[in-house]
Amino acid sequence: MDTFTPLDMEIWPRRGIYKLYTEQWTTTMFSTTKRIDISNTVEYAHRLAVKLVPALYWVFTKNLAASEAFTLAFHEGQLGHWDSLHPLYPVLRQDGNFSFHTIEYTPDYIEFYDRYLAEAEKPERDPADVYPREAPENVYNISVMPYMDFDAFSFSLKNARNYFLPVITLGKYQEQEDGQILMPCAVTVNHAATDGRHVYDLLEAVEWDFACPEMWMTP
Repeated sequence: MDTFTPLDMEIWPRRGIYKLYTEQWTTTMFSTTKRIDISNTVEYAHRLAVKLVPALYWVFTKNLAASEAFTLAFHEGQLGHWDSLHPLYPVLRQDGNFSFHTIEYTPDYIEFYDRYLAEAEKPERDPADVYPREAPENVYNISVMPYMDFDAFSFSLKNARNYFLPVITLGKYQEQEDGQILMPCAVTVNHAATDGRHVYDLLEAVEWDFACPEMWMTP
């Protein structure tokens, strides 16, 4: 079961920055974009004849939950941190619209992969239902746009004063002249919880996992 740990604002080291971006400069969001190297993971997924998208979800979920900069939230009126996160992702429907789906994160990638496949096989419900199934509180938004390449991306959240979980947007990956496979990745965060250094560390950790898929993707 996921655990939520309330913060003690009297001793929280970030309380000054948090108050700055929630009381003086309210709802300060920022986005940054980087092309990340997924060469080894793409090649390994092709070798195993498995889907790539769940690998993207798993790597980001694992590394986001490892940092308190990305797990800040309100729960039952208290500010604190979740010990884990789950991906909330859009799925294109037959009518051209989309609905949001989620799967429970697990450190075992094979189990996570199976959950992804099981969710994909579930029938569609009411086309007007954006959330076909109830999602837990500690979900973060991640989407993959395999048809779109981009160098910059902006995601605006209005009235997001108490929304601190990250938004991840991934684009079309392309092979470079040197054989490297790069994918555009945009990370949107609330500055009350997250700084640029946190985003940098996240993307460094993500690229490390993508460089070593045999350590977690192998059955």
